[in-house]
Amino acid sequence: KIQDGIATYQNVVSSLNASGEAITSHCNPVDAQLLRHKLEALNTRWKKVCAEVSDRKERFEKETIEQEDFQEDLDDLMFWLDECEGMMNRPLPIPADDQSLLDLLEKVRDREDELGNRKDCLTVVVQNGDKLVKQIGSPSSNTLQIQRQLHTINNRWDH
Repeated sequence: KIQDGIATYQNVVSSLNASGEAITSHCNPVDAQLLRHKLEALNTRWKKVCAEVSDRKERFEKETIEQEDFQEDLDDLMFWLDECEGMMNRPLPIPADDQSLLDLLEKVRDREDELGNRKDCLTVVVQNGDKLVKQIGSPSSNTLQIQRQLHTINNRWDH
């Protein structure tokens, strides 16, 4: 939205510069110099405003990508935990069904083998979530949501 406003006002700034140059051609040298200095000051301030808007846009886009990456990693880890919990909460196969018991044992061992990598994923998710909360700064719905998500994933991991 801000960039749309900037684009609109760019035309105003350009018109002011063109009008100012036209006026200086009809003024005495002292007044013309004064007007040029004022136009230069205006253009300097305008460039600073444009640069700040551009910087803010880049920061916003970067934060958006970081939030999307965080959410994707968090969702992946939550899905894995859901699968693990589902497997652990499933009723055990009938003891006479050796193949089902072996299949379940293999699944449990596979999950156990993944545990180290998933613990590393948890660490990265928590670090990225904390980083996002610090970047966003003041308490907002985004920071509160991230903090709730971190609390939930940590609790699920610990249990």
